[in-house]
Amino acid sequence: MKQKLGLCCALIHDPELLILDEPTTGVDPLSRAQFWDLIDSIRQRQSNMSVLVATAYMEEAERFDWLVAMNAGEVLATGSAEELRQQTQSATLEEAFINLLPQAQRQAHQAVVIPPYQPENAEIAIEARDLTMRFGSFVAVDHVPERAETNSISAFHAGRFLVFLVRMAAVNPPP
Repeated sequence: MKQKLGLCCALIHDPELLILDEPTTGVDPLSRAQFWDLIDSIRQRQSNMSVLVATAYMEEAERFDWLVAMNAGEVLATGSAEELRQQTQSATLEEAFINLLPQAQRQAHQAVVIPPYQPENAEIAIEARDLTMRFGSFVAVDHVPERAETNSISAFHAGRFLVFLVRMAAVNPPP
């Protein structure tokens, strides 16, 4: 809400240049989407207005016509999102940014790898027999068996609630 108010104040004078410094940092996903939809509609109505945005969110950067990839105040590359992906032979803009970093910084980067689920090797994380869930006198779940392996998600309906059980092992266990 604060970002939208700031945007409205900035637009009162019908500027030709709008500068937004990380306008959606700390904003929930729905409000972020609404904010960028608002910016898009403003850009359509005011075609003479340029918008300069600083963001660390690559999915936001994808929306813009021209990008400047920067690290520690240094320009790494410029161009459209597609040009940066092609230049670095990357599938995503995030991967392109990492590939543009100096070798010393890239060396420390380790991609998160989530191994495929293999039920035959799964360790049991939760096992319950005759699971009953009560809220006062209300019985939401009555005598339900529950057995779940590590790295799995299950859900059951508990009255007005949907209960999720999430069990995770270490994603990148140390060697």
